[in-house]
Amino acid sequence: MFNPGRDGEGGVPKNGVVDKSRRKVVQYDPFVDDSDYKWGHGTHVCGTIIGQKSSDGINAEVGMADGVAKGAKLAFFDIGHSDGSLSVPRNVDDMFNPGKNAGARLHSASWGSSSNSYGSQANRFDEYIYENDDFLIVVAAGNSGGGNTPNSVGEPATAKNIIAVGATQSANADLTSSMNEVPSQDYIASFSSRGPTKDGRIKPDLLAPGQWILSAGARPDEPGACDPPIRPSANARVDGVLSIQGTSMATPVVSGTAALVRQYFSEGFYPNGIKGNGTSEKNPSAALVKGILMNGAQDVVGVDNTLTVTEVSTYDNNMGFGRISLTDSLLLPGASSIETRVHDRVQITNKSTKTYSIKIDKQNDCNANEFSSTLVWTDPPASSGCAHCLINDLDLYVDLTKEGTNETIRYYPNGLSGRDDTNNVERVRLPANDGDNFTMTVEGRNLATSDQNYALVYTGCFGGTNAIISEVIAPPDNKTRNIIIGVACGMGGAALIGGLGYYFWQKKKS
Repeated sequence: MFNPGRDGEGGVPKNGVVDKSRRKVVQYDPFVDDSDYKWGHGTHVCGTIIGQKSSDGINAEVGMADGVAKGAKLAFFDIGHSDGSLSVPRNVDDMFNPGKNAGARLHSASWGSSSNSYGSQANRFDEYIYENDDFLIVVAAGNSGGGNTPNSVGEPATAKNIIAVGATQSANADLTSSMNEVPSQDYIASFSSRGPTKDGRIKPDLLAPGQWILSAGARPDEPGACDPPIRPSANARVDGVLSIQGTSMATPVVSGTAALVRQYFSEGFYPNGIKGNGTSEKNPSAALVKGILMNGAQDVVGVDNTLTVTEVSTYDNNMGFGRISLTDSLLLPGASSIETRVHDRVQITNKSTKTYSIKIDKQNDCNANEFSSTLVWTDPPASSGCAHCLINDLDLYVDLTKEGTNETIRYYPNGLSGRDDTNNVERVRLPANDGDNFTMTVEGRNLATSDQNYALVYTGCFGGTNAIISEVIAPPDNKTRNIIIGVACGMGGAALIGGLGYYFWQKKKS
């Protein structure tokens, strides 16, 4: 991300020191070395998150490869060798803490392994988020899904509290002649790794464009490289930009979007979408940010295997909860009219319930045709090699009473006909008509700890900011309890991001 003259004279010292006055890179921790190799992976993924063109290193310009959260800043943790191999600290605190101490609350990890089980890395990633509940880690699912191979998502993407990201195709100038018709981002890339995890949890969690992505291209021996005169095609490398593919490329798309979600809350956009005109939540939990993205995720058409398309369905091993869509996640005036309501860091005890009721009201030009509700909790870490990795089992179910009737129908999450005792993300999505009444119940079904915090997100048409939300809390029944981001990026201002590198996919030469 750094070239002399592009980020201030001399750049940030490459010794882990934090300098938040820098335009982009506020910290560089040289765990392996202090540079990227030509056309390097780390520069590309971080450019996708926070990149923004500047010819003089001071003033921002519109670039052809600007990042998703282009106003953000970066704390960088270098784990990449010049030969493309990685060295990851044995203690993940050594990897996450530098960025966190610099102000980062998001970490983007575009690397992984071939292990499909819940191992020591997954355990440590979950433990870190559990102990730092505002720190969200986004991880590449892997590139081993060719031939529709199940159980190919690799650790640490097998962790519970992270977001595991699969790849879809891109769009417009980033398409090749062999890719599917528009909207191509509704087709999963054939290489994207598939779930479930070895213990049966849904993976990937989310999808995002990753085939192909144009972003910053590392040119360490040629300072000053920037945009070429004409935007290059897919799989090109010209001047200061590079186009490559992989779940490594999809992961920073989600990380940048998560940064925008944090900004939405920290700068008072919630709930009406106007900056400074709402409730300012300076530090939303990782569970809430994750829940907002997963609640608004949309279905895709299938897997593009070049000659054939494999059909997919919601919550399956190919798409998980679907492709991210910010316009289906938050109210963005001029871009969406959907209304979002959230409850963050709500504490629940074993066998107790909390109930929320709301009525669909399509005034104020709201045109959402669905009601979507998602429960997310940061679960305690499980033991390495666990056969059933969920520790605290919460349940979400939604009761629908349609307008003009007295009949109530109960719906269960994740496409199931009953409760989910495996995943720590549960979503119910239903068609919604004006006047329908929805009642969401969260139950502390079976907790191994004394209590558990959760985030609840729901979207639809609720009649504007004056919507009436009924909340009822039921105490425990007193029955006996049944215990059963190398690169690390960081973002200044509202949020910082962290990340790591290598999951890009290359075709074998024939």
